[in-house]
Amino acid sequence: MCGRFAVAASAAQLEEELQAMWERPNPAGPVYNACPGSWLPVMTSDDYNWQLNAKRWGLIPPWESQEIPGYINARVETLHEKAAFKSYLKRQPCLIPASGYYEWLTQDKNKVPFYLYQPDQLLLMAGIWNTILLANGSEIETFAIITRPADRRIEFIHHRMPLIYSLDNADSWLRGSIEREDYIGRSVHKLDYHQVTPEVGKPDNNFPSLMEPSQNPMGFQVDLF
Repeated sequence: MCGRFAVAASAAQLEEELQAMWERPNPAGPVYNACPGSWLPVMTSDDYNWQLNAKRWGLIPPWESQEIPGYINARVETLHEKAAFKSYLKRQPCLIPASGYYEWLTQDKNKVPFYLYQPDQLLLMAGIWNTILLANGSEIETFAIITRPADRRIEFIHHRMPLIYSLDNADSWLRGSIEREDYIGRSVHKLDYHQVTPEVGKPDNNFPSLMEPSQNPMGFQVDLF
């Protein structure tokens, strides 16, 4: 799954790197510990351009009219089957830019946090989004991140990872032109990783050093083969 991530780039940096325009002013700056329920940058496409907007993390299903937490992840294997997701896959795909994401390795009774990323490159996590009319008459835009089985190099940390695309494949995803059989094949597989401070486990913590290698890494044994 993906339950925490970082967006260290500013609104202006995202606009420049992604060649996408903000449709509405970005309500927040860099976020180093994005949690479910947060309003975060999301990239979508119209017929001509890519846009950036802030949407709330936690997809509210179409039959709900209350502001509930919603789904933070959607499994790529069942996207076309679940009623909460399939209606948005072709009509409202999106990409969620991230500097990297956090995942926890369970070792004995300990949970060891890791940061997974591509050096000097944004991750574009595939997602779906929607607009829900709430019972109080207001509208809310929400999104979920699509996950896939983890690549072999990182599955020792967690058996799931986000479905990630490079900028070269961004337009194909946003226009719904990637075939179902190619979702994983055309995605990014190789990520770097390092242990980070346990402070990332506290949702209120939000500072750049959360992404940095831990000063007191825990030892562990990993069989990669």
